[in-house]
Amino acid sequence: PAARSSWWLFLPRILLARYDGLSIAVFKRGEGGPELIYRTGALSGLGAEELRISEREWEAAQHLARGLDWRGNLGVLSPAAASRGLGSARVTPWGQGALRGLVLAAEQDHAGSLLDAAGGDLDLLAAHFGAVASLALSLWEMQRSKKRLEGGLTTLHQVASAIAAPHEGAVESLGAVVAIVAKALNADLCAFLLY
Repeated sequence: PAARSSWWLFLPRILLARYDGLSIAVFKRGEGGPELIYRTGALSGLGAEELRISEREWEAAQHLARGLDWRGNLGVLSPAAASRGLGSARVTPWGQGALRGLVLAAEQDHAGSLLDAAGGDLDLLAAHFGAVASLALSLWEMQRSKKRLEGGLTTLHQVASAIAAPHEGAVESLGAVVAIVAKALNADLCAFLLY
């Protein structure tokens, strides 16, 4: 849900306004591999394949608290970014487990002076994306739990109504309950055994 709206981009916009000349790309680890979800500045015209970070660099960045730095040799990381005049980059990990990604920040200066100045803010940006992803997952899980509980309450109400309804005997009541439970469980067969 967070990836489809723009409220989660307030911090990158503030960061870019503060550090003119900084370009940012954000990746998330998807089911099919890394997915590019945001890019700006000199990186904005590049496609996902052009900015693709190798699996080796992805894993290395994930295991280092401050990520990876490239100074003056950006062509090793991304030839397409280097061809745009970018000379240095920092790749910072965000999130954990299945909810993780990378923030790629790049600038023209081969020494990385802007990256050094923005270092703490890039860490904050990475923490922001991790928190947004965690919040989105929590909301999705709560929505799923809500639907499951609503379904259970509906079934419980239907069973209570079937039991309270006037019937010729217990067999009819039990038959109504069996039909309700089978439908709620999408079961091919449902039976109660009475002892």
